[in-house]
Amino acid sequence: TRLSRMWEVMFECHKLQFQTMSTVYNNSHAGIAATHSELRRQITSYLESELHYLSSSFTKWIGAQKFYLEAINGWLHKCVSLKQKPGKKKRPQRPLLRMYGPPIYATCEIWLEKLGELPVQDVVDSMKSLAGEIAQFLPRQEKNQGKGANHSHLTTWSANNIRSESSDNLLRDGTLEDWDSGFDQFRASFLGFLAQLNNFAGSSIMMYTDLRQAIQIAKKNYHHRSNSQAQDGQWNSLSQDDNSMSQSLDDNFKSQSKVANFEKKIPKQ
Repeated sequence: TRLSRMWEVMFECHKLQFQTMSTVYNNSHAGIAATHSELRRQITSYLESELHYLSSSFTKWIGAQKFYLEAINGWLHKCVSLKQKPGKKKRPQRPLLRMYGPPIYATCEIWLEKLGELPVQDVVDSMKSLAGEIAQFLPRQEKNQGKGANHSHLTTWSANNIRSESSDNLLRDGTLEDWDSGFDQFRASFLGFLAQLNNFAGSSIMMYTDLRQAIQIAKKNYHHRSNSQAQDGQWNSLSQDDNSMSQSLDDNFKSQSKVANFEKKIPKQ
């Protein structure tokens, strides 16, 4: 429930981001102010590094979830030993546990399947594409160095560097034309990145909704089978009691018959 709520909030945030930036870009016709080349280089390099770091963190985050579920799922299957026919190799019969075992087995396996269906690679590709467009604004000699840049070094840069620059340092040179020409491609890539985040959040909501429904179905089926087995056990117990009682009555009747026959044989005085 909390994971579903988290992605609902994320979906609303990404949806609002995409709508806001789309509106701003569509209604904006103003040019870009030419900032000092050194300041612009710092901003661009920092943003590119942040996107590479975000792409790596996102991939590791999804991978950690899969690894965690796989570890739990593997441990759960080691807790159960299913009887197998002699002469056959031992193989884990996971479908049986998923269908007939406790709901936790279905939960782990369905969750893993749903995680594999999320558009993770689309998000990663959009991040890399945006980072590539941003790198076009860097000097040529720094484009090859950007991938190997130290992120921890760049994080020391802050917005204070922007505010500390004087407006006297604004530079209007030939590089402004290159900046403006590449901005349209950057805008399209940036909106594509936001769209992928929005799509991923929406897919995550659907995933956890489907997972919750699958868990409820697994619980219902498991409890139904458990109750049926319990009732069958009670009927078998009652049947055994009835058979015992019937046998006891038969034995009693036979004993009484023997006594009656014996009394008939005794001569009357």
